[in-house]
Amino acid sequence: MLFRRGLWIREAEGGRCVFKFMNEQRRVVVHWEGSPDVELVWVHVPISELGNPGDHPALGSHFFAPPGTPLPVSGRRSYAFRVDDKEVSVIQFCREYIEALERLVQGFRQ
Repeated sequence: MLFRRGLWIREAEGGRCVFKFMNEQRRVVVHWEGSPDVELVWVHVPISELGNPGDHPALGSHFFAPPGTPLPVSGRRSYAFRVDDKEVSVIQFCREYIEALERLVQGFRQ
């Protein structure tokens, strides 16, 4: 058991202390009946990158203008955690968390 606890602490101290941060988010949601501390960030994306809602081209966004006209952009919601005074995308941070958990499980198996 001590080895596992030591492995957990070593893994948590590496990188940005992903485990400690995610545990704090979990405590807020479970014990304080709140929501995770996330910030709403608007990302402006050209309409050509939005994609079609379905496969039929008639349902997609179309833009006609003279050559050289910049594409119009649309705002898309994205969420970010504030970690060490930096905004980190929730998706990117959760990906790092899953990778850290996979490394931890591999350590338990060895």
